[in-house]
Amino acid sequence: MLHLFMAHPGPATVGSEEGEEGGSEAESEGGEEEGEDKRLSPDECAKRRKWEREQEELKERLEVEDGEEVASWEGDTLPFARLTTIAGVDISFDKAHPDHACAMLTVLTYPQLKVVHESRAVVEMREPYIPGFLAFREVDFLLERLREVQRQHPQHYPQVILVDGNGILHPRGFGLASHLGVLADIPMWGGQETHTTWTASRRALTTNKESRLS
Repeated sequence: MLHLFMAHPGPATVGSEEGEEGGSEAESEGGEEEGEDKRLSPDECAKRRKWEREQEELKERLEVEDGEEVASWEGDTLPFARLTTIAGVDISFDKAHPDHACAMLTVLTYPQLKVVHESRAVVEMREPYIPGFLAFREVDFLLERLREVQRQHPQHYPQVILVDGNGILHPRGFGLASHLGVLADIPMWGGQETHTTWTASRRALTTNKESRLS
């Protein structure tokens, strides 16, 4: 059974490794140490402490089991028979200008996979990149793409979204997919191009080149 991380103050998300495209900087938070990061400025350290509190509050609204919405997609004989609209989101960065990016969303019918809505916008990052808190840098731009669908084509508003970023497979248990799902109130499926694991003792980061979804 596919477990989808839903966003509601009730429903849930599945995790995967957070793949940040921030100027091609793959999310390296798996190697993050506890305490203040010496690479951060005093202002960034203060922002990180603020984000830690906000992240923990949002995390309380996360469910990691399939809720009623996911169950409603089941048909009498086929799984997901009543799932009709899916989407994918990503943010792609300009390598020459790491604060400039393109936020994108594509909505497709399911199972036909016919594109029914595309949304993109060139954006400028307003927040710093702090390992473990990628969502605070990117999530507002993705939410705006969803609002655009809701305004222009509400009939194509997605039932589930694939995110290039972590769900619960994240050093703090709440990556970009989880964060977006809670705020958008939509089931999310987090995934990325590389697979990451942490050891319990050192939280060491290892990756391989296979494309995986958790």
